[in-house]
Amino acid sequence: MIDYTKISRCVAQLQEFIALHPEANEVRKALAVKLVYQGYFYEEIQTILGVSPSSLQFWKTSYEKYGIYGLRLRDKEVQKVLIKISQKLKSNDLIDLLNGKYLVLRIPNYYPAREAKKISQELIKERTLERYKRVPDVGVQRTGITFFETSCSLEMLKCYYEQAQVSIQSLRQTCFPHLSPLDKLRLELQEIWVPGAHIENVHNQTMLAGICRVFEDNFELPPHQDIFARDILDVGIPPAHPFDNFITQLSANIYLQTPKSGGELEVWELKPSISTGKAIRDKRLGAVPQRDREYKYEGIIDRNSLPSATLKIKPKVGELILFDSGRIHSVRPCQDGPRVSMSMFIGYRSRKKPLTYWS
Repeated sequence: MIDYTKISRCVAQLQEFIALHPEANEVRKALAVKLVYQGYFYEEIQTILGVSPSSLQFWKTSYEKYGIYGLRLRDKEVQKVLIKISQKLKSNDLIDLLNGKYLVLRIPNYYPAREAKKISQELIKERTLERYKRVPDVGVQRTGITFFETSCSLEMLKCYYEQAQVSIQSLRQTCFPHLSPLDKLRLELQEIWVPGAHIENVHNQTMLAGICRVFEDNFELPPHQDIFARDILDVGIPPAHPFDNFITQLSANIYLQTPKSGGELEVWELKPSISTGKAIRDKRLGAVPQRDREYKYEGIIDRNSLPSATLKIKPKVGELILFDSGRIHSVRPCQDGPRVSMSMFIGYRSRKKPLTYWS
C-alpha cells in the first residue's frame, strides 16, 4: 500500500532543501530524488537532468537511509555506507545486515588464502561438478544437487535428500586436513547466534548445507533472486510440518579463487516480491517464446529491464561476502578464470529463533 503521507513529507523536505540553495551538485541530487517521489520514471529523470540510473539509485538509497545528510555524501561514500567491512563474523554486524542497515557484509581474509587456493585446485578436478540441471544454459558448475533444482520432480527431490549428507562429507574430505570453509562458517554461526544455528528441515530429512561453484570463462550468472518460499512452492510437496517462513534469506559466499578479470558480484537495492519479480521478467520477455530466450529458466530477470546495479564488488581470495538473496543479484562474466567459491543460504526468522542453512 502506498503511503501518500510519507511521500508528501519527503517531497516537502526535499523542496525545502532545494530552496536553501546549497551546493549545486546537492541540489541536483535532491531534485532527482524528488522527481522519483513524484512518480517520474528513471528514464525520464535521466533525460531531464542528465544523470545515470546508477547514480539516481545511489542518491535515493542514501536519502532513504540517511535523510538529507545522505545527499551530501559523494557517490563513493554512498557505496561505502552500503557495505560493511568487518575483520570477523560478529552478531551485531549480522543483525544490521538482516535488518537492512547495509546491503553487503564483507569479511576479508575469512579463510586463509593459501589453503583456499589449494582447495580450489582440488575442487576444479571434482568429478561431481556439473551445471545446474534447471539452468543448463548458464555456465556455472556446482557440486551436489541443490533444492532449487528439485522443481516438480519427485525423482530429483529423492536424489537431493539421498545425496545431501554424501555431498557435505565429500566437500569436507576435499578440504582435509584443513577445516572446510563451510564448516568454519557453520560453527561460527552456532557460536555467535544465541539461539543457535542448524541445517534447515522442510521434509523431516537432512538438507544439503553448502556447495562448491565453479564459473566457466565468459559466462555470467544473470540477474535473479533466490527465494526459499518460492522453491518450496515449486517442489510441489508441502513441508512435513508447519513452516515458519523467513524474514530474511542471506546468501553466504566464501571465495577460493578469483579470475584475472570479471567475475564481479552485482547487487541491486531492488527486492521485488515473487509476483512483482514475475512482472519485471515478463515486461520484456513476455512476447518472446521460451524456446527463443537466451536463458530458458523463467526466473532470470532481463538485465535491460533493470537500472544499473547498486553495488559492484570484486571478491578477493579467502573473503566471505553475505547479502540478502531476495535482492536482485548477478555475477559478471569471468575471463582468465576460473572463479571458485563455496556457498550456502542462511535463513533468519527472528532474534529469538535459530538461524538455519541449506543449499
